[in-house]
Amino acid sequence: MIENKSFWKTLITGFLADELTVEEQRKLKDWLDASIDHRAYFQELEKLWFASDLPANQYNYNTDAAWSQFRGRIEEETVVAPPRHPSKRLFFNRLLPYAAVLVLGFIAGFLSLKWVNRDTSQRVPVVMSTPKGSKSRVTLTDGTVVFLNADSRLVLAPGFGNSERRVQLDGEAYFEVAKDTKRRFVVETDGVEVSVLGTKFNLQNYGEADKLALQLLEGAVQMALDGKEKIILKPNEEAVLLKATNQVVVNERNAADAIKWTEGKLVFDSIPFREIKTVLERNYGVEIQVHDHKLNDRIFFGEFENGETIEQVLNVITADGMYRYTIKKNKINIYKL
Repeated sequence: MIENKSFWKTLITGFLADELTVEEQRKLKDWLDASIDHRAYFQELEKLWFASDLPANQYNYNTDAAWSQFRGRIEEETVVAPPRHPSKRLFFNRLLPYAAVLVLGFIAGFLSLKWVNRDTSQRVPVVMSTPKGSKSRVTLTDGTVVFLNADSRLVLAPGFGNSERRVQLDGEAYFEVAKDTKRRFVVETDGVEVSVLGTKFNLQNYGEADKLALQLLEGAVQMALDGKEKIILKPNEEAVLLKATNQVVVNERNAADAIKWTEGKLVFDSIPFREIKTVLERNYGVEIQVHDHKLNDRIFFGEFENGETIEQVLNVITADGMYRYTIKKNKINIYKL
């Protein structure tokens, strides 16, 4: 028996529509953790939400119409103040009949998708993206598993899996590539191509960042710049492309640290606060305004476990008593004392 069902239905539909505040998301997570019945109810509404798509052409998807149909399917119970302009928690272009079928589940903070191949003759791109404050886990038709970090976008090229497996990335993703000696797996990002046959690697390239980073966990990977210079990495090596100079630096690195974000952990290893600020904004879906430029240059070390709140992270950063912060909804201001 679920108490106050209409309230939780409102919160769940708000989550699926990406309309919740940070506090509401935290409240929903605690409620889901409290009972298997709660999680089952979430999954029931989630299935209705993603099953409510109206027929659409392969280029457009009418979210308002889908929302109306979704509400119609659960009209026997009233939803209080539904979002007026819903958009899915994990956004992707509806490209049926060419795209694969999606089976979804909410697991440990990730929106998990399994692609079931319906038609291998995919003729149009398939686009998946995660907003700020969210992550996703995707299983592609070839068996490759991709973890998408917050504020990231992955595009499957037309004909994915025919002669080769080609995708485009903007943001950060960890790839566990299914081995296939006949079809290489290629990731394109800003003129850089990363190609493998079967391996595990992490690739980070946010458009506004001043560098691109590639870390290899297993196997071998080749990175090509503008189709010319080619670099081969070995396990526990990292290639960093400095965008301003187009220079690549290869270093040894414990690659396992680079993918701790897939476990919900944040690792800061001798980096300035200006970079930490960007990571926090992406992962918590907040905006941070720093009112003392010297803080941006301060170097921090630290690791935060899964489930720690933005307040807990900021309490550590301001523990020396030199700074204070205020939070109003998703706006954070940091001041020098």
